[in-house]
Amino acid sequence: MKSAFLLLLSLCIIPTAAARDYVVGVENLEYSPIYATNNGKYEGYARDLLDAFGKASGHTFSYRPLPVKRLFADFLGGKLDFKYPDNPQWAASERGDKTLYYSDVTLVATDGVMVAAAREPGKALTRLVTIRGFTPWVYMDAIGKGSIALQEVNDLDAALSSVLAGRAEGAYGNVVVAAKRLQENGQAGALVFDRELPYADADFSLSTMAHPQVIDEFNAFLRDQADLVAALKKRHGVDID
Repeated sequence: MKSAFLLLLSLCIIPTAAARDYVVGVENLEYSPIYATNNGKYEGYARDLLDAFGKASGHTFSYRPLPVKRLFADFLGGKLDFKYPDNPQWAASERGDKTLYYSDVTLVATDGVMVAAAREPGKALTRLVTIRGFTPWVYMDAIGKGSIALQEVNDLDAALSSVLAGRAEGAYGNVVVAAKRLQENGQAGALVFDRELPYADADFSLSTMAHPQVIDEFNAFLRDQADLVAALKKRHGVDID
């Protein structure tokens, strides 16, 4: 009831531009519970959050799932109104002199290494796997020096399978997403997040080149609807334990 009241209140206090239809470019990945595309339908925490903002602001959002690298290209080419998730540090060299506008943080996502449960915590890696298009920033120096060999695969299942089969020692990615996927596959606990290896907290934001006023509206929504946002995070289980 409290969240519903706050949502209704926000209709009056969030300053909005004229209501419009917008296209949000999203990653075509099985990254549940944060986001996923099933039978062409975008869903998860990200979808519910943006839809709630749409209801509060009067805007309508449609979602266009794309491979990670094409998503960047289409977004920077002006084919999309917004991109989610985004972060100013991602693909910085590709952005050039373009001016991008980023929302406040919608989620702090922990990216780390999932290893075999029996593996010694903190043991140095020599073979790491990640999803193609993702960059394991905290390991790039070691990869550049050749002390860690990096394997790239098409999706999370392939990354986890590579570790389970012994082809890699660790899979780098979002640890909440990886744990949920293992559970769904009947492999809960087979791989665990090694907190003693380097990991990074990635801020997920909404970005745009053409609609900074909507970013301002979204930021006001995130502030005014903090209880609703927290409830969505809890319902989807997107925060790390």
